[in-house]
Amino acid sequence: MNVFIATCASAKIGRFLPAVIAAWVATASAAGADEQAPRQIIRTLTGVASVGSTSLLVPFGGAVTQPFVVPQGYALVLTDVVVSPQSFPPTGDFTWLVTSQPSPVTTAYLLVTSSAAEPSSFQVHLTTGMSFPAGSGVGVTLGNGGSSLNVSAFGYLAPKASAR
Repeated sequence: MNVFIATCASAKIGRFLPAVIAAWVATASAAGADEQAPRQIIRTLTGVASVGSTSLLVPFGGAVTQPFVVPQGYALVLTDVVVSPQSFPPTGDFTWLVTSQPSPVTTAYLLVTSSAAEPSSFQVHLTTGMSFPAGSGVGVTLGNGGSSLNVSAFGYLAPKASAR
């Protein structure tokens, strides 16, 4: 994440980003004027997954005691998950699972085995995303691995279609 921020700053994208986001929000608002999106559409969630336990992800910069919960009327579409072992250099394989929580409310899940021999295996980019319904959170379980994993997950809130 620090690399991304440094890259944006060095490319001087930072000064243009607010205008791009404002145009995007204005376009989305005009397209669905009867739907109101929360102020923050994009979500960045973080957490630490320890071997054998499930961790609920929290909003980036938020209190670790307050896990993220998808607001009513919306679904969270998870698009990217990046993990990094807390020990360096990492060794062996890490098996981790992403599910909706408190208990799986959907049958969708993401099961990944990351290998220290293949650093790119510590990131997953989902073309269509993984959907989490209103009222659920994002849980990450580390099945096995040489150390705990730092988890960063990225996605956006999509208004739930209403019956008309």
